[in-house]
Amino acid sequence: MGLDMVVFCAACYNRMKVANYKIQTNPKIRKEISESLGEDYDGSVNVHHFVEVLIKDVGIKKLQESFTHSFRWTTGSQLLWLPACETK
Repeated sequence: MGLDMVVFCAACYNRMKVANYKIQTNPKIRKEISESLGEDYDGSVNVHHFVEVLIKDVGIKKLQESFTHSFRWTTGSQLLWLPACETK
């Protein structure tokens, strides 16, 4: 297919990566998925997390240049960003 997929949710990213791996390594699963889709799918869609795209494609330097406010790290400071869809 030669396509890329970008996901925001860490759980969705994990599930897509695992699904692709299973499709690539298990002929039975690949056949079932292909039959459901009505066409062959070989697990070749490249799955990327949004943060990965920011770091690899945009770059840390470019991101730093675009910040309008600074964050002062102090001992014990923590930063967490976990965009996630509603998985239950």
